[in-house]
Amino acid sequence: MSRSLYAAYLCGATPLLIGSLIYTTWRLTRWPWLETAGLIMIAVGTISVMVGAGFLFRCTWKGFRAARIHRAKIRLHAFLAGGMLLLNVPVATIFAVSAIHIMTCYVMRVSNESGSAIESFVVTGPGIRVDLGPIAPGQSTEYQMTFSGDGSLDFIARQQQSVWGGVMEGYVTGGLGGDTTIRIMPNSQFQIIKKQN
Repeated sequence: MSRSLYAAYLCGATPLLIGSLIYTTWRLTRWPWLETAGLIMIAVGTISVMVGAGFLFRCTWKGFRAARIHRAKIRLHAFLAGGMLLLNVPVATIFAVSAIHIMTCYVMRVSNESGSAIESFVVTGPGIRVDLGPIAPGQSTEYQMTFSGDGSLDFIARQQQSVWGGVMEGYVTGGLGGDTTIRIMPNSQFQIIKKQN
C-alpha cells in the first residue's frame, strides 16, 4: 500500500471514528464541552476529507500510470478509500441533525409516587396540549415536545375526584430544550426537578 493510499484511508477513518466517539459520549453524558468538540470535529473532518480526496486522486493517478496489471487492485482500493471518505458526509449530517433535535426538544417526565392512579395529567404550553394520563401508582411517563412560541408550561391533574395543578416552568420558548421531572406525591403534593444542561 502506497503512502498516499494509506493517508487517504487515514483521512477518512480518523474523523469518522473521533466524530462517532464524540457524539456517542455526548448522548450518554450531555457534557456541554462535547458540543464544542463536535463543531470543531465537523470543521476538521471537512478538511480531512478534502485532503484525503487529494491523496486518493494522487495515488490512483500514479497507480494507473505505473502499473497496468494491477488496475483491478487499484480500483478496489480507490473504491474503499473513497467510500470511507464519502461516508463522513452522511454520518456527520445525521449526528448534527440528531444533536440539534435533542438540544431543542423539551423532555418532561411525570412520576406517580402518590400511591393512587392519576386519571388525567394535561400539560399545556405554547402550541402544546397533551394528556399524559392515566398513570398508574409507581409508574412514570415521558414526553418530548417542541414549543411553537413563548409562555409558561402548566399542568392540571385529576386524581381520585380531585383536580389540581401548577406551573412546571414559568417561561419556555421554541427552539430551546429542557429536561424536567415532576414527582407526584400523596395529598396533591408535587416536586419539580429540573436537570441542568
